[in-house]
Amino acid sequence: LDAHPVPGSILTAIAFSLLTFIIMIIAMMIMGIIIGDSSSEAMKGYVTRSSLIGAPFTILFYWLWFRPETNGLVKGGKLSNAARVIIVFLIYWVISLIMSVVAGASVSAPPVEGIWTSVFAGIIEELLTRGVLISPMMRKDQNKKTVLTALFVSAGVFGAVHLSNALVGADLGSSISQTFSSFCFGIIFATGFLLTGNVLPCMIIHALYDISVFAVSNRNELSDSGVVKHAFGLDNLIDDVLIGIAAVYIVYYIMQEPVQEKIKSVWKDKWHLQED
Repeated sequence: LDAHPVPGSILTAIAFSLLTFIIMIIAMMIMGIIIGDSSSEAMKGYVTRSSLIGAPFTILFYWLWFRPETNGLVKGGKLSNAARVIIVFLIYWVISLIMSVVAGASVSAPPVEGIWTSVFAGIIEELLTRGVLISPMMRKDQNKKTVLTALFVSAGVFGAVHLSNALVGADLGSSISQTFSSFCFGIIFATGFLLTGNVLPCMIIHALYDISVFAVSNRNELSDSGVVKHAFGLDNLIDDVLIGIAAVYIVYYIMQEPVQEKIKSVWKDKWHLQED
C-alpha cells in the first residue's frame, strides 16, 4: 500500500468485496434454513437482506486489519465539512425529481424489492467503492495529487460497475448514460467521504436517493433490481447534463486550498499520523 497505493487499494477493495459476498452467501444460506425456503427465487430475496449482515462484518474486519493505525470507516471529521457537497447534491436531486414528474413519471410508494435493492446498493456500493477503496489510498500521503487520484479512481470504478447493466438486459444507450451519471455521483459521494472520513452518511443518502428513483418512475422503466429498461431519451440527456455540472463544480471545489487542508486534517487523524 505504501509503495503502490492505487493498485494496493484496488486489491484491498477486491479482497474485502470477496469477504463481504462470502459473508452474505453464508447469511443467505442461514436465512434459507431458518425460513425453510432455499429455492433460487427465495435466494434472490435474501440477497439484499444479507447486505445488512455482510456490511457490518466488513467494517469490523477492516478496522481489525488496520488496527491500531486507523479509527475505521465510520469515524472521522465533522459532517459539516461536507455541507456544501450535500447542498449541491440536494439541489440536483430536487431538480431531477421535479423534471421526472413534469416528464410524466408517476409518484407512488416504491416497491418493497426496490427499497431493499436501494438499501443494498447504498450499503455495499458505498462501503466498497468509497470506504474500502479510498481509505488505503489516503494512508501515506494526503496531498492534492493523492486526493484527486482517490477521487477519480473511486468514481471510475463506481461508473464501470454500472456499465455491467448492459449485460443483464438494460438498453445500451441508457446503460452508457447511467455509467456517466454514476461516475458523476461517484465524484460527489467520494468528495463527501474525503471530507468526513465517515462512510455512513454516504450510505444513507445513496439509499434514500435510489428509493426516490423507484418512487418517482414509470413502473415499466425500472426492474426491481434497478436495471433501466427504457431507451435513452431527452430526459436522460438533461439529467446527465445536470449531474455533470454538479460534478464539475465539486471537482473545482475540492481543489481549493482550504478544502484540501480539511481533507488532510481528517485523514491524518484517521490514520493516526502526526501533523506536519
